[in-house]
Amino acid sequence: MTRLVRRRPPLTYYTPYCIFPFLKPLEIPMTTERLVRIIAGMFVLLSLGLGLPGSPVFVNQNFLWFTAFVGANLLQSGFSCFCPLEIVLKKLGVKSASQAA
Repeated sequence: MTRLVRRRPPLTYYTPYCIFPFLKPLEIPMTTERLVRIIAGMFVLLSLGLGLPGSPVFVNQNFLWFTAFVGANLLQSGFSCFCPLEIVLKKLGVKSASQAA
């Protein structure tokens, strides 16, 4: 018995329905808005890990300035709708939420 395999589109998140059987296999497109949140969250966690003295990967406290920069950029992009990372992602071909729907 042959099984048909669907090709997955690029930058698509699939729910972990193998781990949680009550979830349906949903295809959630990875949009610029979601990627900005994911990347900003990774940068904040990374810079906190590198900047806090109690962290096992502590390097220098000046990494906390990067945390402040990411937070300030998220704050201003919420008001002005200008985000440099979103511009870069659109040039790389990632669709926004309005285009993906």
